Amino acid sequence: MICLQNGVRRFFNLTKYNLLIKIFFLFLLASLLILALMLIIWLTGNEELEEYCFIAAVYEHSRYGDNETELQLTDPFRISNTNLKQYSKVAKIAAQHRVQILVFPESGLFNCKNRKTVQPFLQHIPSATQKVNLCNKFKNNPQVDSKLYIVVFLSCLAREHSLYIDITLGEIEECNSSLDINCPSDNSYKYNTQIVFDADGQLVAKYRKHRLFFENEYDPAKVVEIVSFHTTFGTFGLVTCFDALFEQPLKNLTKHHQIDTLIFSSWWFDELPFLTAPQFQLSLALTQKVNVLASNINILERSSVGSGIYTPNGIASYSHDIKQGGSKLIISKIAKSSKDSFRTCSGLNKIIPIGDKFKANYQVWKLNFSDFQSVKLTKGSD
Repeated sequence: MICLQNGVRRFFNLTKYNLLIKIFFLFLLASLLILALMLIIWLTGNEELEEYCFIAAVYEHSRYGDNETELQLTDPFRISNTNLKQYSKVAKIAAQHRVQILVFPESGLFNCKNRKTVQPFLQHIPSATQKVNLCNKFKNNPQVDSKLYIVVFLSCLAREHSLYIDITLGEIEECNSSLDINCPSDNSYKYNTQIVFDADGQLVAKYRKHRLFFENEYDPAKVVEIVSFHTTFGTFGLVTCFDALFEQPLKNLTKHHQIDTLIFSSWWFDELPFLTAPQFQLSLALTQKVNVLASNINILERSSVGSGIYTPNGIASYSHDIKQGGSKLIISKIAKSSKDSFRTCSGLNKIIPIGDKFKANYQVWKLNFSDFQSVKLTKGSD
């Protein structure tokens, strides 16, 4: 009788134990099904984001060689190569963050004050209509002409990291005064030129700056150029620094070319109270109703600081550090078009320091109000 009782007790204990195991496994199975469902929803949402969003980066550059006047004459390639080495590092970091387009600032590779010192840095840049891939054409040539080596390097950089690269640099175009009455005395036109390479290294856009800002080393573009290019993540327009303060090319780009994103490459000088870099950059996005990718030089002593990524709805990400100098990479995921600006392309907003930070004395320009006439407005006045 005792054995029977023990057997029954053991049976019910085993049954209870098996029931607990079944409940546990059912709970585990339900949890796995919920996780799988959440993963499917997340992946579907991610695919939707990929359809409407893209990842952009702008680089604010603390330039090497600014005060090396003698070096500009004796070893200019050391200056440009040092800056290009930094650009290469930046492109690699951008690619690691799946950046699709990377914007470098105006005059990031050198700073020259006259036509003589700028000469060694100038490049022969073909027309974008030629659809030339400079990396494919010259990468195996160990003796690339000095007037091509920078653009070949950049073409290969874009191809190596599979991203679009926008950069502004010096261009040279030889001329003959006997054939061209406007040909400068040194027998060459020198332009401040913004160019774009696609993710395969092909030159897809070229824009010459028209309105120069105390740039004695360059010639203005003969006309105001209207330049845009198409990608799988939207239509982009180009403008360089001071040109953005005028009606053209902005009006044509936004109204007639209907660009989605404006690339604003600059060496900007902050001016109080209305023209600090982020103020103006954001104003372009809000007034033109486009995305703006704004890249600037970082020289606090000259009031040059501030870069960012903006949308028609406001700021995606920006930096305007007036206390510490130093290079930085700004990355954001934004909507491809203003039509999709209501979508939240969240998940990526980064400011990555490149190299060391350093203390510098921010010297801002201030508007001289004595140059203006003031009028006191009263309520009800015309």
